[in-house]
Amino acid sequence: MHDDILQPRLTTLESMRIAAELKLGPEIKKANKKVIVTEILQTLGLWRQRHTMCERLSGGQAKRLAIALELVNNPPVIFLDEPTSGLDVVSVRQLLLLLRLLSRQGRTIICTIHQPSASIFNLFDNAYVICGGQCCYQGAPSQLVPFLAEAQYICPPSHNPADFVIETLAAEITARNKMSDLCQNGKICRWSKDMSVQLSDLEESENNKCMEQVNKDKSLNLEFPTSFCTQFLILIKRLYIQSKRKQLNWFIQLMQYILCGLFIGGIFYMVGNEGSTPMANFKCYICITVFIIYTYTMVPILLLPMEIRIIRREYFNRWYGLKAYYAALTCSTILPANGAILGPSIISPLLVLCCYGMGFGRHIEPGMRFLMHLSYLRYGLTGMTLPLYQNRTRMHCSEDACVYGDPIYVLQELGMDEDTYIIQILGLSVFIVLFRAIAYFTLRHRLANEYSNSII
Repeated sequence: MHDDILQPRLTTLESMRIAAELKLGPEIKKANKKVIVTEILQTLGLWRQRHTMCERLSGGQAKRLAIALELVNNPPVIFLDEPTSGLDVVSVRQLLLLLRLLSRQGRTIICTIHQPSASIFNLFDNAYVICGGQCCYQGAPSQLVPFLAEAQYICPPSHNPADFVIETLAAEITARNKMSDLCQNGKICRWSKDMSVQLSDLEESENNKCMEQVNKDKSLNLEFPTSFCTQFLILIKRLYIQSKRKQLNWFIQLMQYILCGLFIGGIFYMVGNEGSTPMANFKCYICITVFIIYTYTMVPILLLPMEIRIIRREYFNRWYGLKAYYAALTCSTILPANGAILGPSIISPLLVLCCYGMGFGRHIEPGMRFLMHLSYLRYGLTGMTLPLYQNRTRMHCSEDACVYGDPIYVLQELGMDEDTYIIQILGLSVFIVLFRAIAYFTLRHRLANEYSNSII
């Protein structure tokens, strides 16, 4: 677990309860799930911040919450990748003391850490030093200095042993092989004499009875603790809560639609039934199409990178299946996108194909007409234009002669006279299903590769 990115617009207590609902199966009663959440928050010192939004937590509190979310199902082994990065000295010590407490409760906690201070280094039970893929030391931190002395590397009394061993391995070319041979590449582990505390001798905490029961009741053969329907309902609930709290975003979006509606409406005011300027309606629909496509595309493009990091962590830790997540995401009308560069670059040629043939629709080449059918924007634009001009009486003409007073001529010049409205709806439906399927399998392939690589 490396990232401490948390779900936004959720309180600490809400995040924990949602994690409990997802990670604990139906065999655990709802009352017991609440007790487990309370126990973990109290143990990790987050009970006072239970009503604080996740994005308002400090760096140390956010890391503790990230750990708390994974403690819900009481895992026997926890991997932490640089848990102290970005924290001050006080927060680092508090976090390490917390991890030490969790390890005394019967868990194995593995951390990667770079250049810890001497006091922080001595908090670990076992140190494993790696250089160039070889194990250069394994054992208690207090035995590192005597080990270095055996390898003819004397650590000064005022020097941090963790810094000294890193500097030695970086400066001395032969140090890696020498130290690796001395510990037989990690086969010889050096323990200190004072490490005689056994887990059976530790006092059993009364606050952890529910958490211990979770580990007893959990089935090891079950890939996900909850069913697809349960995951879907929980994720829909989470998305609804987050969406409901985006009040500022909803207000900005509402004002954007109102202002853009006023601007576009002002530009094309009173031109709908004017036979002398029939293309004005077509241009109005182009403006509406461009506005809608970029409004609904750019927002998910900007938000997707952060969402992917959260999905990667939750999916890797088996919170839910990808099908349940994607179904909830689809129902919440959030459209996945592929990037801030790829999105506009794909939309631009589709927009060109959408408008192609304006003024010479009768003479569109067969090849270009085929390409136009590959643009979903063309289906949308045609779907808006056909109801306006099909089966319509002759338009009003303020001039002496209006060539395009007959709506049929307008459709012919736009290359839409042979199109039907139902085909446009079917075409858009096919594109929706196609894009959803492509996005799902792309996301599945990406997460599956990362999951398999992490296991290997």
